[in-house]
This record gives sequence, C-alpha cells and structure tokens, in this order.
Amino acid sequence: MSSPLFKNAPIGLSRKKQNTEDSFMFSQTVEKNTTKHHTHQTAIEEMLRGRFEAAFTSSNSNSKEGDSMDETNKWVLDRMERDAREREERYHKDAQEREQRYRQEMLEQDRRLRKEAQEREERILNAINDLKSEIKSDFKDVKEESTTTRNTVIALTISVILGVAAMVLAVFLAVK
Repeated sequence: MSSPLFKNAPIGLSRKKQNTEDSFMFSQTVEKNTTKHHTHQTAIEEMLRGRFEAAFTSSNSNSKEGDSMDETNKWVLDRMERDAREREERYHKDAQEREQRYRQEMLEQDRRLRKEAQEREERILNAINDLKSEIKSDFKDVKEESTTTRNTVIALTISVILGVAAMVLAVFLAVK
C-alpha cells in the first residue's frame, strides 16, 4: 500500500548531501497531495511529511541526526499539549454540567418535598378540623342527653318528694 504522498520519496536517507532538485520535487509532491480537511489520517500524514521534510533539511544542512526531529517533535508535543488541554476543558465542562444537573435535581427534589410536606400539612389540618367538628357534635349530643337526663332526674325527684309528702299526709290523716 503506497501512498501518493511518498511516491517520490527515497526510503532511508544517506548522510551525503541530497541535491536541491530532489528536495524541490519532494516538496512539490507533498504540496500536491495536501488536503484542507483535518481528519486523523491527514494529521498523521502531516506529521510524517514533517518528519521527512525535517530529514531532508537536516541532510542538506549537515546537521546532526537528532536535530532533524526537533520540529516534528515540537509539533507532536504541541499537539499533545493542545489535546490534553482540550480534554481537560471537556472534563471540566462535563463536571460542571454534571454539577449543574445535580443542583437542578436537588432543587427539584427540594421543591417536591416541600410540596408533599405542604399537602401532608393540609391533610393533617383537614383531619384535625374534621375531628374538631365531630367532637363538637358529640359534645352537643352529650349536652342534649345530659339536659334530658337532668330534666328526667328533676321530674323523678319531684315525683318522689310529692309521693313522700302524699304518704306522710295520708298517714297523718289516717291517724287522726
């Protein structure tokens, strides 16, 4: 599987100077195959292109082998740092969203609990008012019954007193 990106690129580089014509031809090939879309594949191709260009420039300028990767490594490190920052921002944003949802759920739960407590309080007050009216009606019934009983007792007392008086009068008249 050869990519058109590496079509004219030699495999491996000698420490001898490359002529500038090969370098120019390679850069033209690379420019032709560059796309403006930022996908993972193009990012990898750009990184590899950067390594090969760094290798060409290092071999043309007689620099050390380790120096040829500086720009590529810097680009990779910058990319990794940017990705880490973006990931941290996403995590931070997700944490904030979770915290916001948690707060909203807590507020909703608090609202529900308050509503339930208010409904419970209303039911209790209604039950107390019902008991109060029942007790009032029961006291009214007891008062009526006690009035009736009192009147009966008074009538019986009067009857007994009159009966005793009539008996005493009958005994007194009978003795005389």
